[in-house]
Amino acid sequence: MYFVDHIHAGLYAPQADSFRAGLAAFQRAVAEAHPDAGAFADLSDPQQLAYLKDIEQTAFFKQMRFLTVLGLLALPSYGGNRERSGWKIVGFVDRHVWEPPFGHYDADYPGFEPYTKGRQS
Repeated sequence: MYFVDHIHAGLYAPQADSFRAGLAAFQRAVAEAHPDAGAFADLSDPQQLAYLKDIEQTAFFKQMRFLTVLGLLALPSYGGNRERSGWKIVGFVDRHVWEPPFGHYDADYPGFEPYTKGRQS
């Protein structure tokens, strides 16, 4: 499952209908602006950039940009960050190691369970 689908099936479920409506409106607007193109992906790179510049102040664009960055940096098990490409871009090294002391905020936390690499995909 891709990140945007995954997050709208879980944490962002209350906003899923609004997001889908925004996506449908985006697709309709692309079709109206470029009737010879089947979809946004069918536009040339310069056409895509020009269209995105035209809509970059819309709520839908801002939401999609946020979700794109979030998916790029999320754990791969959430459906984004394929092959940890986002982490490679920012130079993050997955060394999820827990050793006491953890810090004042969780030093005595009774439910702490160490992270295991087998839990992520």
